[in-house]
Amino acid sequence: MGQYCCIVNCYNRSHDRQGKRLINGISFHHFPTWKKTQGDLVSDLTKRRRMAWVAAARRKTITFDNISKDMLVCSRHFHKGKPAYEMFQCDPDWAPSLHLGPTGVGGNSAGCKRRIQRQQAAVVSPFATPSAATSDDACCVAPVDSSDDPPVDTPMADDTPSDSAGEPPVT
Repeated sequence: MGQYCCIVNCYNRSHDRQGKRLINGISFHHFPTWKKTQGDLVSDLTKRRRMAWVAAARRKTITFDNISKDMLVCSRHFHKGKPAYEMFQCDPDWAPSLHLGPTGVGGNSAGCKRRIQRQQAAVVSPFATPSAATSDDACCVAPVDSSDDPPVDTPMADDTPSDSAGEPPVT
């Protein structure tokens, strides 16, 4: 049985489709265990390390409590090619940190541009009927709030101008 990397968009594996071992220099590493019985300091440190590895994997199926023994991370995701000792928290290889796939933060992708165009097209004019917007479009349209506008000070006919700035009247 071959080994596969579980990081998003990483396709490294140990064997080809025919089951022949690949000579690619890639090694695979298991997720760290949470050592609950070795004291509070070790327990806290190993728990944080395991959470960092789960976050680096960026898969919905991998959670802190749901990691099978087949879930492995390849050496490509570590600076030195292997994870650091669990007590060296300041080492960059304490958790996978290289080639972790898309971050989901980008805003220039084609999908993002299409979504923005759909949202702009979904803006309903104030004179349209409520049936003009579908339920999918309605959740994207923000209501207009005019409470942010500054109040308009309109003098009444019997009001006299007041010196609110505290300056003497000009003569």
